Amino acid sequence: MVNDRLRLLRDHHQWTQDQVALQVRELVYAATGYKPPFDAHYLSRLERGQITWPGKDYRAALRTLFGVQTDDQLGFRYVRRRDFLTLSATALLVPTPTEIETARGIFGGVVAGDPGPLTELQTSHHMDLAIGGLAARDKASVRYLTRWMGEGSSALLRVNSAGIIAKLPMQDHADDVISALRRDPDTRHLYITAVAARVLTLDRQDAGAVVISIGKRGLGLSAEEAETAVQRFAKEIHNPRDVAARWCSAVMLGELQQTSGSSVKETLSQALRLEPCRENLRTIGTILAGQAPY
Repeated sequence: MVNDRLRLLRDHHQWTQDQVALQVRELVYAATGYKPPFDAHYLSRLERGQITWPGKDYRAALRTLFGVQTDDQLGFRYVRRRDFLTLSATALLVPTPTEIETARGIFGGVVAGDPGPLTELQTSHHMDLAIGGLAARDKASVRYLTRWMGEGSSALLRVNSAGIIAKLPMQDHADDVISALRRDPDTRHLYITAVAARVLTLDRQDAGAVVISIGKRGLGLSAEEAETAVQRFAKEIHNPRDVAARWCSAVMLGELQQTSGSSVKETLSQALRLEPCRENLRTIGTILAGQAPY
């Protein structure tokens, strides 16, 4: 949907897109010390509604520039929390129209080098799949996401970037994702928690409590809960659409060896024969050898 409010504000001041872009860059730099890649092309995408929720620094600069108090006065539509949250525990369902629309808005920011929308809420499995499908056709966006995955200013930006990269159809960056999870404890915690929530059908808080229990016998689960977890992670470790979910499943299965040793070892041994990602193979082999995966 075209953002008429933003375009009319610009027309009212009789500014060109280049003039607005220059002033936004100056305002963002004055506020943050960061020189943003905001240009006329990006502003055009905002006005055409291809990007519906730019980053907070851009929104603040535009509010200041046009003398308005709210983002709504700029015509921006908030990416609602429920649009981020997964609607199903399975990776095989098609994203909903709402998720696809939201994904396109976020992807528009990624293409323009704006990480803002990825810094506000953790994206869902479905959202990552939808954005990944778009990013796979754009090398520049993949470069941005890869950089943010390793150098992003917040764990939320890093985990969201990793989640999208992990689901790119060709999985050319699979090893990079696993290496990032291994070396970054904050991103790792967020990613494993998200996978545990989806696979075990838990809310994020309960899933986080399970992940915090890594290192404790059986993750602090009852025998029945542990057996259910083994069965579900044994399925998820073969998820063809998310290399990082396979890694997280291997880690969780390794933690469950103490209570379900033989079935876990069989599952990991099978995964070792089928896994295409080198870093995942390394992790599975490490776990089978009785060593910590990170």
